[in-house]
Amino acid sequence: RVGNTHFDTAIFLNISKDHISPTEHKDFDDYFQSKLKIFDRCTCACVNLDSDHIGEILKAAAKCERVVTFGSKENAVIRVSDIKPGRGKFYFHVAGPDFSEDFTLPVHGAFNVENAVAAIAAAWSMGIPVSLIKESLLDVTVPGRMETYESSAGEVTAIVDFAHNGLSFEKMFDTVALEYPGSRVSVVFGTPGGKAFNRRKDMGEISGKRADRIFLVPDDPGNEDPQAICEEIGGYIAKEGASFQIRMDRGEAIREAILGAVPGEVVLILGKGADVTMHVGNGNVPYRSDAVYAKEALAEYGNAFAEAATARETEEKSVSFLRLAAAEMKIRQEIWRIHPTKCRKEGQKLARMTKSC
Repeated sequence: RVGNTHFDTAIFLNISKDHISPTEHKDFDDYFQSKLKIFDRCTCACVNLDSDHIGEILKAAAKCERVVTFGSKENAVIRVSDIKPGRGKFYFHVAGPDFSEDFTLPVHGAFNVENAVAAIAAAWSMGIPVSLIKESLLDVTVPGRMETYESSAGEVTAIVDFAHNGLSFEKMFDTVALEYPGSRVSVVFGTPGGKAFNRRKDMGEISGKRADRIFLVPDDPGNEDPQAICEEIGGYIAKEGASFQIRMDRGEAIREAILGAVPGEVVLILGKGADVTMHVGNGNVPYRSDAVYAKEALAEYGNAFAEAATARETEEKSVSFLRLAAAEMKIRQEIWRIHPTKCRKEGQKLARMTKSC
């Protein structure tokens, strides 16, 4: 797809075992070497020093006219530090040869800071003013990436993301642990048919270790049986001692996961992001998107939660009234027992007053 294209700037962010199947790459080395070919057709290479296999990456990047490194390492040309989470955003510091600035990224997910620093490195290498880079990052939104939704009173949070392999899966759970410490976590996901078979093992093992509830669903099954794909993933989940549920209706599974959540729970809906089609057989069929199903279920959850709260408040008021009435009756009985004559006289007096009124 890019064989006859030359890039002024290219970013090498990371590498992990992915896209290995009979229809993709035969093994990891074949995949890795294919990614390294980007350096054959770019002038400036922006390289993440925090990536695995960094020695081989830098060796391949040396053929470019210019190399700009970035990351958290001390020797990075563009270095990030002091990463701090806020509510729905991240704050961090970036220093380069001619600048040292604080940045704000209005996006969930610590891994998105790495993406932002990659973009900063690329923009800086092209001479874009740092002030403009800072301003632009304040307005960043990426459909299907860490889209976060809450029920009306914030009882349950749903996160929709494209995370679709072991590396991105691990980072999603790390993000939830950082931003929602102590929360229960549910996950709804599947893996595609006919490719990247190692994802079934990687994602199954990770979810089995880190999720409290797991819903396995179709995710672009192609010509494979989605039930069989889910059962294969489930085998790896079971090996981790965890349980799971298989649902062939992805939208209904999202609804079930959200409506079954406890207050404070986070529901991860992963794999399809902002996709509005599902690859089935040899073609695509319309799909309403994970975000649509999540928002509908959260609205339903919020309404049900509000109704339950109202009913609970009414019940508590009724119980309080009855307790007060019972307590008053006991006091009246005790007063009557101690001062029966006085109570009779006061009662007669009150009766006369009432009659004259």
